Amino acid sequence: MLLIDAGTKEERELSHYVFKSYIDSDDMSEYHAKLRIKIKETGLSINFLKRLRDVYVENYASASELLEYEQKKRYYNIKCTEYIAFVESVFEKPVDERFNYLWSKNLIISKVNYYFKLYEKKGRKYSSQVDSFLEQYTKYMEEVNEKEKNKKKLQTFNSACALFDEIISLGFYNISDYISQFPNEKQKRLQAKIGACRKLIMCEKPELWETYSNKLEDNRRRTFCSIQENIGIFNRRLHLSSSNQDNVDIIDYYLLIGIPIGKYKDLCKGYIDQYYLTLFNVFSYGFVKLENKIVEEKNILNSNYMFGDKVLSDDEKLFILNFLKEHNVPLGFYASAVKKYAEGGLDDYINICSKQKILNDNLH
Repeated sequence: MLLIDAGTKEERELSHYVFKSYIDSDDMSEYHAKLRIKIKETGLSINFLKRLRDVYVENYASASELLEYEQKKRYYNIKCTEYIAFVESVFEKPVDERFNYLWSKNLIISKVNYYFKLYEKKGRKYSSQVDSFLEQYTKYMEEVNEKEKNKKKLQTFNSACALFDEIISLGFYNISDYISQFPNEKQKRLQAKIGACRKLIMCEKPELWETYSNKLEDNRRRTFCSIQENIGIFNRRLHLSSSNQDNVDIIDYYLLIGIPIGKYKDLCKGYIDQYYLTLFNVFSYGFVKLENKIVEEKNILNSNYMFGDKVLSDDEKLFILNFLKEHNVPLGFYASAVKKYAEGGLDDYINICSKQKILNDNLH
């Protein structure tokens, strides 16, 4: 048990804590909150802790601390007067306006309790009404908080629905595709947001999430159908390549299909035979790294590329570079495009470009 003279080191430290809490708090409710922490830790009463504060003031406080203490006492007395006047103003409002008026002050319940209990303790005009008022106001706050909670929940739910409406309206069927269009620094946060939105919709309205899932699948089906003919051509060439009757390459893939390699299986799953997906796995092995490889145009134009005993000219390098950019082929496949160019695989494109140049020249 602590001695009232706060003689031991532990007792003096506790008395100093109580004193500093008194000095540093903005109001008495905050001071009492700090004391309750120590009450929980030590099992001591609040009156005993306040007595320790007085012991510190009487025996250990420096001159500057005593000045602070006196200033704080005057400050608390002024605040006490303000709190009592505030509570009085609440009770003088019409009964049906009191709760709304008090709520508008944005006071946490602990402060409300402190102000009204202080008023009750002073034995003022409406002191006898305090307990009943606090009980009713606590219920009122619970109801308002519940309404606010439901309102925010509804707003969050509506925002979640709006997000998936946007994803679907833009034609996406894969959430990661939607996320990838944003800057890298935003993608992680957006991914977490979409995950939370999906979870919310699934929990609140499972049938709505099923509707969204069906719409995403509809987008996938439409995307597949839009290139279904080309997928068929590509699959037939894959089949022929497996028996060395064709030599389909990654440039052919992009010219026919035009979507990243990593997304092909996700698009085609359930729409084409597993045999062709297996062929695609063999075909695309090692290409994903090249697809994601960062290649700068200046490095391509400054490098030497050979086919046979011939060195690619600057015009040829620029031609192939423009070809890749025009067909959204990643620059990591530049070497594959050079090989295809050397084999005459880009001749049709060259002829088209030549005809367009002649047409443009005639227009001028």
